[in-house]
Amino acid sequence: MLVKRKIIEIDENLCTGCGKCILNCHEGAIEIIDGKARLISDNLCDGLGTCMGGCPENALKIIEKTTDDFDEEAVKKHLNKKSFCSSLNMSSFEDKNLNWPLKISLVSPDSEMFHDKD
Repeated sequence: MLVKRKIIEIDENLCTGCGKCILNCHEGAIEIIDGKARLISDNLCDGLGTCMGGCPENALKIIEKTTDDFDEEAVKKHLNKKSFCSSLNMSSFEDKNLNWPLKISLVSPDSEMFHDKD
């Protein structure tokens, strides 16, 4: 169903394709395609704008437009079938000197920090 609502718009001229917006998009609505961040489907974007804080180029803004309504069930299905790395589309990063936007540190469940914790 089409509704008038807030949604993210990505300025292709400002976007460098760094992928930092993806880290803050909890719905997985943004992917790197051809070296640029793209909103892959309007119904996956909740319009909240959490992705904007990750963009060093200010390439994202919230606009109001008539589009598909946000679909929480579609988001759940979408997130179940993808991974963060697939969002980045690593082939678009070939031959670029980029800083990886994600650092993962794993902690053993036997670590002292978990002792006496619920």
